[in-house]
Amino acid sequence: MTEHNYTDTTIADATEQTGAVHQEQAKAEPRYISPLDASFQRPNQRQQAAAPSVWDVADAITVPSPTLDPGNLTAHALFAELDGWGVATAVEALKALHGAVQQVVEVREAAKADPTLTAAAALLLVADTHTKLTTAATKKLDAAHATLTRAVEVEEAALRKPITTGATGPFAAELRALARSMNDGDRRAFIADAIASKDVATLGALLGAPPALSGLDKASAASYSNRANLVMNERAAKRVELMRFALAKLEAAGGVHLTSMERTIGAKLSTVAKLRAQKARAAVVLNGFIPAP
Repeated sequence: MTEHNYTDTTIADATEQTGAVHQEQAKAEPRYISPLDASFQRPNQRQQAAAPSVWDVADAITVPSPTLDPGNLTAHALFAELDGWGVATAVEALKALHGAVQQVVEVREAAKADPTLTAAAALLLVADTHTKLTTAATKKLDAAHATLTRAVEVEEAALRKPITTGATGPFAAELRALARSMNDGDRRAFIADAIASKDVATLGALLGAPPALSGLDKASAASYSNRANLVMNERAAKRVELMRFALAKLEAAGGVHLTSMERTIGAKLSTVAKLRAQKARAAVVLNGFIPAP
């Protein structure tokens, strides 16, 4: 009995020692793992990059630029004084462009919030709306600019005309002789005083005849005539001032519109062009499989 117990103990100890040896060997020897298993066991340190957004302009506008506001023109003091004379088309053009940009912004936000549209489809909708609305508005802008430019040319041509009233008056020759006898400084002061006092007889005598008769050259005579016309035709001069102001506002609005197209749409024009090209290619394929109704 005693011998039997000793044998069992010895076998158990040997089994335990053998198991321990195998464990140590397993730790010491690398276990073979297939490449696929190894790839699953390795942690993935790379971030999964999301697809870039088609709305790739970070500073998209939410309201039209103040430069497009027609109030910039109607607030001019001469607008009220002249009752908007000659600049009505400019006011309407600015209203059209300001309104078009506002509508595009509203369409953009509505399209982005529409769950039935993909981002690409929403962007193309906004881009097409922008093209339709702002093209119509800029045509009004161009037409108003052309109309005002012609009107300014007509008014300024009238203001440059020689003053002929009084050129052949009873004292015209004497007035010219007097001016011719003066030195340059006295002559300038003499003519400036006649302009300020709106002395038509003196101005007509000096500026309505050949300049040399009054001791003037052609350039100075033209300059004096222009100044005299501005003073004696004050309302015409104001009309020119208001129309030139309107032209400057139209040009500023057109410039801002061109430089802010991407911010109005909310995406780069190159992105829009790529999406349109992709849509066109897809349409070619789809039209080949989808029968006409």
